[in-house]
Amino acid sequence: MRQAAASNGINYELDPELDKRRRDAEIFTSDFSTRQERIFSEKMEEILGPRRLRGQPLDQRLTNIAASGQKQLEIVATEVIRTAIRETGCGDVCIAGGVGLNCKMNMEIAAEPGVKRLYVPPVPHDAGVALGAAMLKCAEAGHRITPLTHAYWGPEYSNDTIRETLDKIGARFELLDDPVARCVTDLADQKTVGWFQGRMEYGPRAGQPLDPGRSAPRGHEGPHQPHDQVREEFRPFCPSVLYDRQADYFENAFDAPFMVVTFPVNAKVAETMPAVVHVDNTARIQSVYEGSNPLYSRLIGAFAKAASLPVLINTSLNINEQPTANAPLEALHTYFCSGLDVLYLGNYRLSKSPRAAA
Repeated sequence: MRQAAASNGINYELDPELDKRRRDAEIFTSDFSTRQERIFSEKMEEILGPRRLRGQPLDQRLTNIAASGQKQLEIVATEVIRTAIRETGCGDVCIAGGVGLNCKMNMEIAAEPGVKRLYVPPVPHDAGVALGAAMLKCAEAGHRITPLTHAYWGPEYSNDTIRETLDKIGARFELLDDPVARCVTDLADQKTVGWFQGRMEYGPRAGQPLDPGRSAPRGHEGPHQPHDQVREEFRPFCPSVLYDRQADYFENAFDAPFMVVTFPVNAKVAETMPAVVHVDNTARIQSVYEGSNPLYSRLIGAFAKAASLPVLINTSLNINEQPTANAPLEALHTYFCSGLDVLYLGNYRLSKSPRAAA
């Protein structure tokens, strides 16, 4: 990989002959031409070997290429941070730009001796510009700007609205007084659960159960793997953990509500939650607070009492390569077209079991 993109202090050295957009600038003039299969030249394949075609397995050569590219990124990023701290004397680091979604890079930055605190917003890439512009205008108007501690800024649907959708499609459901109590039973029974509650979360990591409900939480692995239901096999799930208990399972963990940092796991995690562990023995956690998401926090707390584990495995509530569910009908579509066993929409529970009430 050094032949393709070698680090040089706080920059990369990239051979222009490797990038078609730079080599043939008169042809590649718009964003439509920057699809992954078109942007690199034949010389790149001479260095790294043939490209991986869609659907082909990930062999060791491809894995090594990805690991090497990741390492080069970490070398440059950490050097940028060291330089910035040295020049400013400030150890509080805030990262912006799409690369801020690279969780392992963020872990390496947080481990730098000069870094006191690390903050990565939930939308560090271009889509966050709108939020940044709004915050800037507020600051210019004299309002006090506080750190963003959650990203629940999207739509929310009442039980009445949800009921209208259920009736319209003729769905069979149960009306519950308390979805948390029933959901804990389902999780303890090793069911894969869709949890659609509260306001939609803002950002590319939206859909964690904390969103607060666009996800498939799961306590631990049972007879079948949740990857078979809603996600690619190679992609680990993320653990939602009560903030005051995360130190019991994850090393050097700090407040991480936006799933943008990985942390080393301990032996308990590897034993009880193997689906969240990356190949480097880390996990991308979601810190959960009662103040920002009381219902989901209560669900994790109740599950902890039932299973002695204050963690739920989660992923977004969507079928692979489909958008995250943002409305009751979209959640229902995902439920019926995936391997989810149960779906909670507000106070309504749907089950694929024949015992579900009408």
